[in-house]
Amino acid sequence: MNFWQGFASDPVGIAVTAAALILTVTCIAFGFVHTFSVRGTRRRYVAQSVQRTLIIPACVLLGVKAVGYAAGGFWVGVVLDVFLIISFLRDWSRIRNDDDWWTGRWNKLKNAFRTRASVPALSRS
Repeated sequence: MNFWQGFASDPVGIAVTAAALILTVTCIAFGFVHTFSVRGTRRRYVAQSVQRTLIIPACVLLGVKAVGYAAGGFWVGVVLDVFLIISFLRDWSRIRNDDDWWTGRWNKLKNAFRTRASVPALSRS
């Protein structure tokens, strides 16, 4: 049995491949929309927010897929997946300077967690 038959008959392999393919196509499509949209428009804002949200899960799934390809000895798949990971991470670092939904969100989440996790001071009576 070759690698493709074993990978295609495994439900986990099918799920990982399908999810990685869906996220890859979505990231590439929103990357095109982001690239060809005018800075400051809602279209660019939405495209960048979606792209920045989906890049990390896409890289993780592509990494899992690359490990599976390496275990099966399919080196062309490893090279293609690593190329996509590098391209996505380059795009992720490039779009960090623009305005999107995530701009300032981490500070707001950190402050909200800090206020909810802090112990209220005991009042002296």
